[in-house]
Amino acid sequence: MAETPYGGTRKYQWALDGLSLFFVASTVVWLHLDCLPPTWDDGFYLTNSLTMFDSLVDGGLLGYARKFLSTWGGKPPLIAVLPTPAYLILGRHAQFAYSVNLCFMLVLFVALFRLASKYAGPRVGLIAVYVAGTMPMLFGLSRWFLVEYAMAALVAVAVLCLAQSEMLWFGIICGLGLLLKASFPLYVAAPFLHWTVTAWPGRVWLRTCLALAPAVLLPLPWYAINYRRAFQTAIEAGGHSLPQYGYASASSYFWRLVNEGPALYYATLVTLSIVTVALSRKAPDRKGSATAVVWLAPFAFFVFGPFQEPRYTAPLLPGFALLLALVLDAACAAFGRWRNTATCALLAFPLIAMLQSSFGVFGSWDASSSRYTRKYNEYSWPQREILQRLDGTGKLLIASDTPHFNVNNFELAALELRSPVEVTTSAYEDNLEALLRQLDIAAFFVYKDGGSERGSWFFNRHGDALISEVKNQDFIEFPDHPRLPDGGVARIFRNASPNELLRSGTFVPASLGQLTDCQVVFDDQLQLIGFSVKQRAGGLEVKYRWRCLRPPDREYWCFTHVIDEQERIVGYLDHEILGGSPPMITWRKDDLAIERLRLRSAAIQEKTKYRLRMGLFHRPSGVRLPVTGASLPLTDRGTAVYLGTS
Repeated sequence: MAETPYGGTRKYQWALDGLSLFFVASTVVWLHLDCLPPTWDDGFYLTNSLTMFDSLVDGGLLGYARKFLSTWGGKPPLIAVLPTPAYLILGRHAQFAYSVNLCFMLVLFVALFRLASKYAGPRVGLIAVYVAGTMPMLFGLSRWFLVEYAMAALVAVAVLCLAQSEMLWFGIICGLGLLLKASFPLYVAAPFLHWTVTAWPGRVWLRTCLALAPAVLLPLPWYAINYRRAFQTAIEAGGHSLPQYGYASASSYFWRLVNEGPALYYATLVTLSIVTVALSRKAPDRKGSATAVVWLAPFAFFVFGPFQEPRYTAPLLPGFALLLALVLDAACAAFGRWRNTATCALLAFPLIAMLQSSFGVFGSWDASSSRYTRKYNEYSWPQREILQRLDGTGKLLIASDTPHFNVNNFELAALELRSPVEVTTSAYEDNLEALLRQLDIAAFFVYKDGGSERGSWFFNRHGDALISEVKNQDFIEFPDHPRLPDGGVARIFRNASPNELLRSGTFVPASLGQLTDCQVVFDDQLQLIGFSVKQRAGGLEVKYRWRCLRPPDREYWCFTHVIDEQERIVGYLDHEILGGSPPMITWRKDDLAIERLRLRSAAIQEKTKYRLRMGLFHRPSGVRLPVTGASLPLTDRGTAVYLGTS
């Protein structure tokens, strides 16, 4: 039969297409049936993907590029960029971002099939694809919007490029991988070292180095700007989750990785196959086996290393699928003409377990104990409903932190609804006084009361204290409580008198009026007509007086950089003017606003002179307003002015 681009005959291409279609279709059906909101990390990535798309719509390609180069909390931005085509074609809804996983699923299957076919033929390629499609960790992560499934596909392509000595493509894949996650080199280092030992002597050194240039050049712009934060994030990865999920010894964590990754059944099957092959002396392809073993080498790092998060091993699992396919095919050769029947019988259970874990088609028994696999849930949570009830603007403080009731999925819901409410959380803050200040200015307060879903006590230490404070303060509770699928209810409160900097009819202290007059016009929309910068021990106090020249066309933030005598930035006072209350787009001509800001920082030295660099910008796109008139020194190509301290 004719050869196909996949490296096998036409019947194997049909089989590969059929398997791929089945796994993609099952994922699409599961995503359609499941109504649970995303959890923490996937909610974060989905929110950023919509933010990236909005920066393209609002700011064009220039705004999109600026947002791409943003810090992103130290996490590389590619995963947030990839859904943009889906949003352009299908619409602005986070659900369409999961099409990225479907594309990477096909990439993974084709790469794994070609790799296995290269070493042992298309039959082994089909087995490898089947194993990858039914492995709990991999099919589970295909339904989460995280970087690990995309990483698994790119690592598989990178290993295929090494096997075919396609070094230019290997460099490109490594560059893209670094834009997915800073740890990408960890997964391809051992295969690359193996390639250098086995193939390097026959290659031209300079040509190979030039071919690897994309691995550096593609991620260089983002890392050049964000390298410090990215390095810190990479070092701390997984560390914060240890106290919540518990520390584990190397042996117990090994079994956890085996159980949640390939599953005990596949681990047992590969062990029995290796024993059978050893006894029968019918060894599988040596090059293929060596490739699979070096691919799996970083597994030891995760067992004995500091990052005890099982999903970090997902990019290694296609290597396990390759190894199992090779040894299982060699072991089943002993069955002669019953070889295919024996292979199908041995591989039947993982498919049954996948269907049971995903859809519960065979009763109520639990087929998987992996944290990333579960049956679809038809009950939705009321994040959108809660946000729609808040008929105002300002800050919403979330005092609960559970998998499906947290700041990340509330932020995502607010972004999808284009809600004017800014979502904040009591989680991740150790200072109770800081949280009480947040509570004081919050317009709304929400927490989860009761229910079976376990809260994160470690990340949300002061949630209960805030709830007690709200019950003792001037907060008004909404009369009805939205019910939650886990049996709890959402308690919603409105702050009757948020501590805003300036409110209509409010008494203005004399201290707020003691400002230095100035005239700084921003795009003929807003004007800074007064300021004060006072240096105090361990911090600065800054006051601004604003005047509206004409209604602004969008919400603008004020950026304020504290500059020392060596022109270094030692602090930031970037903020939404008046906390967004009232929203800037509601301002009218000649409206005035006065605000006072404080920066407390050990970096502010008492005997050092500082000055401020300030201006206005549109936060989603990063575009600054030009200064069209100023009585103060201009900087940053006419988009900022300098303010002196007193």
